[in-house]
Amino acid sequence: YELNLRGTPGSQVIKVDALGNPVGIEKTTAPVSGDDLVLNTDLGLQQVVESALTNQINYLQSTGKPADSGAAVVLDPQTGAVLATASVPTYNPSWWVGGISDQHYQLLTSQADHDPLLNRAIQGLWAPGSTFKLATATSALNDGMLASLGYYINDTGTYQIPPPCTGQCTYYNNQNEPGQGPINVQTALTLSDDVFFYTLGADYWLHSGTYGQSPIQAVAAKYGFGQVTGVDLPNEYSGQLDSPRLRLVQHAEAPKAFPNTYYGVADNIEMAFGQGETLVTPLEEAVAYGTFATGGTRYAPQVVNSIVSPTGKVVKQFKPRVEAHVDLPSSTYQQILGGLEGAIYNPKGTAYGAFQGYTGMPIAGKTGTATESSNSNVQPTSWFVAFGPR
Repeated sequence: YELNLRGTPGSQVIKVDALGNPVGIEKTTAPVSGDDLVLNTDLGLQQVVESALTNQINYLQSTGKPADSGAAVVLDPQTGAVLATASVPTYNPSWWVGGISDQHYQLLTSQADHDPLLNRAIQGLWAPGSTFKLATATSALNDGMLASLGYYINDTGTYQIPPPCTGQCTYYNNQNEPGQGPINVQTALTLSDDVFFYTLGADYWLHSGTYGQSPIQAVAAKYGFGQVTGVDLPNEYSGQLDSPRLRLVQHAEAPKAFPNTYYGVADNIEMAFGQGETLVTPLEEAVAYGTFATGGTRYAPQVVNSIVSPTGKVVKQFKPRVEAHVDLPSSTYQQILGGLEGAIYNPKGTAYGAFQGYTGMPIAGKTGTATESSNSNVQPTSWFVAFGPR
């Protein structure tokens, strides 16, 4: 929007004599003020979001948890309006005015200060973990995969890849939690049950002749996972969806960094619960769950509401832009919605403890914990996505 904001500079044409001395003004052109931008940002909400995120990170650090950064996004899912975004650590933009000092530049570029120039809301890329189960559940309900399994999967606490299998063939519930027995997708989302989604990931791959190699990825892409959202901000990063094709693309671009092009059943298991090579931004998460909240209509996120002239005339009003549709028949929607509500309100729900004493609007949501490294000293990424009123 720089061209809208900048306006047009004024000018003067000055007469000079043969010696170059000014002798008069030939022509004067007055400057024209630039237009103003009216944002969708809600100032009070923006302040609350920034404060809450900063306070939570400070609290975690005070308890010895190595939380050094975070992001938050608030959207209106019915229009795509970006109501608030926050990224921590941050910095004072006035540091740049008139030239930045060496001290401030070091603070902005030092690795020890955790990259405050990175806008994590649109440039932070992390594995989505269990928040990705939204896409897997939608796919499995829509194309009949769950129907073929009788809608219930028996969680014994482990999943064993059927033979022939070499290497890692056994997958366990998160933190080796005990099995839940036969459960449906609603309960699986409420509990964030891993064996349920291991089974889906494996069965999709083992029956790829029926369902194709990338049915979950196709649904995830409609939700907006793994791609730029089209938000009207510069330098948005694109996520990626793990798939056989991605392995080939990575190898072609950097064969030394990605020597292995193999993709098999274990990779599909990882992908089905948001691990592996899948990466998303916080804005992608907000867009995906906003799409579900609307019943399947995905809007492009929009920061600017309108462009207004200095006299107050509306030069341009930005209308909501529909980017895609996710097929969410009532039977699919209600089962997933029940699972997301249960995550908040069911005593066994993964977010139940955090919402004790909460009296705000009724919401539905999903937690996610994503392992970022095989190094146990690297803390996992923590996600929470929600919408309301449900």
